[in-house]
Amino acid sequence: MRIAMICQPWDSVTRLQPNSSVPLWTWQVAQRLAGQDSVLVYAKAKKGLAPVDQVGGVTIRRIPVRLDRVLRPALHRLSRALHPASPFFSRGMYYPLFYRQAICAARADGCEILHIHNFSQYVPLARRLHPSARIVLHMHCDWLWHLGARAVDRSIAQADAVIGCSEYLTQGTRLRFAARAERCHTVLNGVDLEAFASVGGENRAAAPRRILFVGRLTPEKGLHVLIDAFERLAQRRDDLVLDIAGGDTGFVRDFMPGLLRGADRAAVSLYRRRDYAGWLRRRVEAAALGARVRFLGGLSREPLLGAYHEATVLAHPALNEAFGMVAAEAMAAGLPVVASNVGGLPEVVQDGRTGVLVPPDDPDALAEALASLLADGDRLGRFAAAARQYAWANFGWDRVADRIRHVYHLTLGILHGTTVAATPGVPSVPPPVAGLGH
Repeated sequence: MRIAMICQPWDSVTRLQPNSSVPLWTWQVAQRLAGQDSVLVYAKAKKGLAPVDQVGGVTIRRIPVRLDRVLRPALHRLSRALHPASPFFSRGMYYPLFYRQAICAARADGCEILHIHNFSQYVPLARRLHPSARIVLHMHCDWLWHLGARAVDRSIAQADAVIGCSEYLTQGTRLRFAARAERCHTVLNGVDLEAFASVGGENRAAAPRRILFVGRLTPEKGLHVLIDAFERLAQRRDDLVLDIAGGDTGFVRDFMPGLLRGADRAAVSLYRRRDYAGWLRRRVEAAALGARVRFLGGLSREPLLGAYHEATVLAHPALNEAFGMVAAEAMAAGLPVVASNVGGLPEVVQDGRTGVLVPPDDPDALAEALASLLADGDRLGRFAAAARQYAWANFGWDRVADRIRHVYHLTLGILHGTTVAATPGVPSVPPPVAGLGH
């Protein structure tokens, strides 16, 4: 097969390990597919990087987005005038030149598969520009549920497969677009298991107990809920530290408020804050917790592995989460996880076995779950071992690449079937977890 992976227009792919989820997914899966197939990645051009590069057997073509950015304000105004009820990012005026160039380049490169992430409006364009290709739309979020049903249905009707990164996403898409259910598949995200093989050890047995948060500092990740919970915990124990690993970015503000629903609506007003991260820091200082709450900023791979190594438990208090890659990484590192019972997180965290699930936007429940787990060293140890075992059984990137290749084969008619289930397979043997519960 000759496969084109079209990145999101702000994602660059370099020789360095990406940190954000979609470039990371592309990086890991493309290299594994390249062992048997030809893989070309179409990504944003970046200063200092060659227009065409070879990385790990993968060809990377870098496409300029400067003109898209110059035109963006005018196109935003035009889109708002023509389609006032539709978010700008859901229209064909959002980075149109990037997608047109990427699809045309993939056609010129003879690609049989076009793999597009999240932006369903470009499926019809891909079909028009490269009619013989098999088109795979890969959703890492629940946009298909919230955008106009008629427009989305027209788009996914022209896709040969629609992948969800969790059964939560896939089932929601099947329910809303029942006529398209047979082309919907689930392929869970992955974790670099080898990178986490050495994480864990004696540091976890020593005081202080460290609660780790990993994620961007935006409202839907629920850090304000965790800080509320930590205030309660800090009054009960003086040996707790909260480490916050994540960068301050307002980018997702463009995407979330018009789509939030249910418990997520609690975050809508927070998006109106221009300085959410600063507001969190001021709350920490006002509670006199500055010495016990560390804002580590966005961490590159090695420092992040160090943060997992030092942590006792991961807290993932998201208000909205399609999968929960951070939770899967923590489990691969042998960390128990206390997470919100939302979205795809119950597919990652086994409640009562690898961690604890709590209601979203409930600082009291979050504080109680953390307190109970941190007070029971034996349970911490059991959860840690089970977490690592489950992650190694289900979240390896080799497994993800095999399942993606299977979906590609289905679209090409090489195989016959309707869905790729997310059934756990036979586990690899993970390294033991040391330092917890002893």
